[in-house]
Amino acid sequence: MAKQIPGGYLEGTLGEIVYYKQAGQHLAKRKGGVGKKRMQTDPAFVRLLENQSEFAKATQYNKNIRQALRIKSYRLQQPDTVGRLNAALYTNIRTDPNNARGKRELHVSTLAQHLNGFNFSDTI
Repeated sequence: MAKQIPGGYLEGTLGEIVYYKQAGQHLAKRKGGVGKKRMQTDPAFVRLLENQSEFAKATQYNKNIRQALRIKSYRLQQPDTVGRLNAALYTNIRTDPNNARGKRELHVSTLAQHLNGFNFSDTI
């Protein structure tokens, strides 16, 4: 549901139209894309679903690591920390030699190699 914001603009969804703000401008566009059912059944999207599955695993591991370190790193965390950590974890998952694509897991034996030199803050 769209909400009216000061200045008479809308943000959110109203029917098939999405209202949003980007780079200081208020914009609107029609909803688009492929439906969920087609994406799950069409063979053309198999690779996408495999990559999506592995990226979701990296994101979940990322969340767990950040929650475990939150007490010590809250004030040190930079805005790009989440993305950099996710990239390192996703790279690690893609190196799993034991499982098929889309089913690969975090490879613990090489995790230290992928996180070597990782810095939660550029100020330290």
